[in-house]
This record gives sequence, structure tokens and C-alpha cells, in this order.
Amino acid sequence: MKDKKDNNYKYTQPWFDNIKNSWDEIFKWYIIEGKNEIKSVLEIGCFEGKASIYMCEKWLKDKTHYHVIDTFGGSSDEIGHQDMIKQIKEGDDFIYNNFKHNTNFFPNIDWKIERETSQHMLPLLERKGYKYDFIYVDASHLADDTFVDAYWAHKMLQPNGLIIFDDFGWQEEGRDKPNDSPKFGIQAFLTLYQDEYTMVANGYQIVLLKKPEKLIIKGTFNK
Repeated sequence: MKDKKDNNYKYTQPWFDNIKNSWDEIFKWYIIEGKNEIKSVLEIGCFEGKASIYMCEKWLKDKTHYHVIDTFGGSSDEIGHQDMIKQIKEGDDFIYNNFKHNTNFFPNIDWKIERETSQHMLPLLERKGYKYDFIYVDASHLADDTFVDAYWAHKMLQPNGLIIFDDFGWQEEGRDKPNDSPKFGIQAFLTLYQDEYTMVANGYQIVLLKKPEKLIIKGTFNK
């Protein structure tokens, strides 16, 4: 952990600021009160790294494995600002450059950055046997993409691991089809896997704790 006062971060958007207080409560409950340690993180969609930096400053120990997947190209859904659209069209690559600048303040963290789509990378990581204690899903705003991210995240989340879905409450005027919001993808995931999770928080973000593996009792039983 490092004092943020020593760092000169580069951010263009305040999107993470509104959820910092809730994350303080969640991770205090999970790490301090629950006595859990996060040794590996997967962040699906990181933008300039505000959530990443928050975790490094407050909750992660040296040599924590931090895996990030992002195209660093932004999207028409989440950009929403003409100045940012202009920067991206001009090939500024500011999202990636800002992320690298910000995370370079934490050489004590074992960073692995995948500049690729999550739909391409997640199956590869699962086949390689990657496992994570905490997964943050904050990539596409489309329901089907979000469900696919959730599906693979579930496979790689350790028992008693924590997963947070961003933008469950996200809405935008004129986007009212089922696939236009992460909400329906997250709801589909919850319908299929609700028995394997405990709901920690249900609001703009969905926070889930994966239940421990079920005990397997070997032996025979008389009918």
C-alpha cells in the first residue's frame, strides 16, 4: 500500500468517485472483519485505472497478482464526452497511457495487462488455470457481453472470492432494448448461479461472495 499524496495521477473522468465509500465498507467487511486476503485480482475493463489505484492504495499487499483486460479504446457508451471522442479519434491513446502512468506508481504489484477484448482473453485465461480472489466486471454495457464476462469470471473466482458487477443500475435515454444495459446480463447470471453466491450488496453495483466448495462425502448409503 502506498500513500496517494506522493502520486500525481492522470484521470479525465470521476466515474469511480461515487462508489469509493461503498467499496470502503465492502472491503473493510471482506478483508478486515472477514479476515480474507486478496492475493490475485482480475479487472475486466479498467479505463484509466481509478479502481485499480484504489485497491493498490488501500487493500493490496506487495506482490499481489493484478490482471487487467481492456482494449483501452473506450466505447461510444461510456465515453459520452466530445473531448474524449476527439482524443480517441485522433489516436491519442490517452486511456492506455494514463493507465500505465497511474499504475507505474505501484511497482510492488505484479501487473499483467492484456490489451484485448474480454471475450477473447477470458477463455484463454481459464484454460491456463488462472484463479482470482477478487474480480471486478466493468467492461461492455451490453447485456450479452456482460453475461459472457460473468460466466468466465465465475469459473475463475476462488471459493469465498468476491465479485463486483458495475453498472447494474446504468440507464441511458433512448437505450431501452434488453441488450442495451448490463442489467439483464447480470440478472441472467444471477438466475443461473444464485445458489453458488451470497448477495453482499444490491444497488447500482451488484456484489457477490462465492460460497465455499460443497463438501463431498464419500461412501454408500442403504436404501
